[in-house]
Amino acid sequence: MFTWTAQAAGTDRQADAAPAEYMAVQQEKLALELALSQAVADMEDKLSAARTENKTLEKKNEQLAQDYDELSEAQVNVADSIMLNYKGEYYATSYCCEQYPHICGGNGRTASGTVPTPGLTVAADWGDLAPGTWIYIEDVGIRRVEDSGSAIKGKRIDVAVDTHANALRWPGQGRHRVWALNME
Repeated sequence: MFTWTAQAAGTDRQADAAPAEYMAVQQEKLALELALSQAVADMEDKLSAARTENKTLEKKNEQLAQDYDELSEAQVNVADSIMLNYKGEYYATSYCCEQYPHICGGNGRTASGTVPTPGLTVAADWGDLAPGTWIYIEDVGIRRVEDSGSAIKGKRIDVAVDTHANALRWPGQGRHRVWALNME
């Protein structure tokens, strides 16, 4: 314990000031200790929450790794059951799926009765590629024959896109190798 004593008359004022200063320092010290204690408690809470979240994420990662392994096996099994039948080189164009009479026919149905779907539907000569046939168009992707057209004869295909503007500037126009996908 800290004690102040006055040694001579007239020094009472100094003695009174010293304990007040000491008390102010002690209060400041207590306030700092309390703030530090609270900061440490907050950090411990955050650390505990981070550890809990880390455990949760580790469990999710384990589940994702397991799901990935299962899907990889499934993909191999699917890939093993697909046979590619090279059909030749086709000239590809595009048409839009908008339903305006003055653009692309506009009735909203393909020749097979389906709704044309951008990124899926393709028109072909049904004598060459039967309706319902899944095909792979090199540099374009997998599509399904659902439509035909008066200008689509022989080694020509017409790929459905979303808008008339996109049909006019479709980058895939030109010759592409085509394979029919036979799934067993």
